[in-house]
Amino acid sequence: MVIPKNAKNNDNAHKFIDFILRPKYAAMISEEIGYGSPNEAAKKEMPPELANNPIVYPPADLLKHAMFREDVGDEIMALYQQYWDRLKVDM
Repeated sequence: MVIPKNAKNNDNAHKFIDFILRPKYAAMISEEIGYGSPNEAAKKEMPPELANNPIVYPPADLLKHAMFREDVGDEIMALYQQYWDRLKVDM
């Protein structure tokens, strides 16, 4: 989450972020959207079928074989965007 630097309700934005980071509410959000939460305390509040789901929370032995994307830089990102725009037009 981000708060724009020119936000009119900066204090309320911080309060909202603090609110959704509370374990109970972070767990509710994860349950609703079906994604894990980086909030470890929230995991304790989740239903076991979500908290123990290896697709949502892959085990460490699996993650050590994973490949993670790296920042490709502005030039390559512009190329990706160019091809994505062409693809959308052709659909």
